Amino acid sequence: MKNILQTSISQAQNSDQSYSISSYNRLLSVVKDLACVRTIEEIIEIVHLAARDLTNADGVTFVLRDGECCHYVDENAIGPLWKGMRFPLKSCISGWAMLNKQAAIIEDIYQDARIPIEAYKVTFVKSLVMVPIRVSDPLGAIGAYWSTHHLATPQEIGLLEILTDTTAVAIANVQLFQKLTNQNALKDKFIAMLAHELRNPVAPISNGVQLLKLKLGQTGAVGETVLMMQNQIKHLSKLIDELLDVSSITYGKISLNLEKVNLVELVRQSLNDHAQAIKDGILT
Repeated sequence: MKNILQTSISQAQNSDQSYSISSYNRLLSVVKDLACVRTIEEIIEIVHLAARDLTNADGVTFVLRDGECCHYVDENAIGPLWKGMRFPLKSCISGWAMLNKQAAIIEDIYQDARIPIEAYKVTFVKSLVMVPIRVSDPLGAIGAYWSTHHLATPQEIGLLEILTDTTAVAIANVQLFQKLTNQNALKDKFIAMLAHELRNPVAPISNGVQLLKLKLGQTGAVGETVLMMQNQIKHLSKLIDELLDVSSITYGKISLNLEKVNLVELVRQSLNDHAQAIKDGILT
């Protein structure tokens, strides 16, 4: 994300735009904060404050595309705007910016046919700029508004475009994180279910082998086969118990208490436990 910001700033420096050191520092601070977020709500909180700081606007809105609608998710303004409302893409300026994949710069909202005047009459807005979040396939838009006639400067537009670029990356990162989290949850659920399902048949199999041992005795080829089966059942039970432990730890049902371990004694005990299996060639 930081590389994207640095690239955007480099492009701005090669143009006629001139940004202040404070603007650069504010942008770098935003990038640092966005790198740590894990939810869309955190992104919105950071971005809508930064957008107003960077543009000295009287208000900003954070808009997300919701199917064929624009959802005005949040705002930071001197007066009420449209927080929580949804409008068709084709009937609002944020939708225009997303559909046309470019910024809308409006000095006088009452002189622009793209503006739904009735929706603006009850607000303080006289001028605005609306920049899409991710130009190639817009996820939403960030709008900056002024209570007096104001033609957004190239610097203000450039800062908002850099901000929307970093916002797009942050949203993609959050979506990826949420996807991985959901996949891990499904994996953990599968492991827990698998462990319980495997445990159910082990008990009757173990009982059956024990009956065979009592009926057929413990000597000869049959006795050795029964003993091998018992060892394998014991090994399988241990694996199932380990799966259940993993599941319990994942869901916070087991707390780990660290303590010192005598490794020599641990190895000796392990060898004793598996001596027969080693002798029979089951473990090597």
